[in-house]
Amino acid sequence: MLSAYIEEFKKLAKALISGQRVESGLLPPDFLDKQVNLLQPVLLYGTPFEVNFGDVCSDIPQNSTFKSGDNVTVLFWSACLQNDLMTEHTFALVEFLKGKDK
Repeated sequence: MLSAYIEEFKKLAKALISGQRVESGLLPPDFLDKQVNLLQPVLLYGTPFEVNFGDVCSDIPQNSTFKSGDNVTVLFWSACLQNDLMTEHTFALVEFLKGKDK
């Protein structure tokens, strides 16, 4: 099976380099609706009064600057990730500001 993937990725890489069009061919079957989940759902969870999921608990100091390789920690209120697998999406997004204007 791995050999088949390697062969196809080699074809795609050569086509990308040479600018050739690649035929899409057959799509693999989608078994997402047939997956079995044995985990029990979390039925009750919440946040403190006047706090919403996604609110920041502990932020970085304002006007902070960082250089490549620095570790930055921000804490926020989150729901149980087990209840939504966010297939094809993300739970968190890191953005950065270029330049001095906001």
